[in-house]
Amino acid sequence: MDIISIILIAIGLSMDSFAVSIVNGFTIRDLNVKRILTISLSLAIFQALMPLIGWLIGIGLEKYIREIDHWIAFSLLTFLGLKMIYDGVKKIMFQKIRN
Repeated sequence: MDIISIILIAIGLSMDSFAVSIVNGFTIRDLNVKRILTISLSLAIFQALMPLIGWLIGIGLEKYIREIDHWIAFSLLTFLGLKMIYDGVKKIMFQKIRN
């Protein structure tokens, strides 16, 4: 993995942690130092472990899925896209029924 990929992954993970931190700051009313450190430490541990675990699983499964990896990616992205469309249409239909 080249340095650009590592930097881009780090930026993406830091934005994810930042978003979670903002939401925690808005929703948790009784923040104290212990809770702040617990949340920060758990975010740091999981943000470090998730790419490592994914990489290890990818290395282990590479020989089995090398031929169909593009179809797996296509299927996952298609599923997610269709689910987003379904959820959006469902929300619009629910609002129309409600009004």
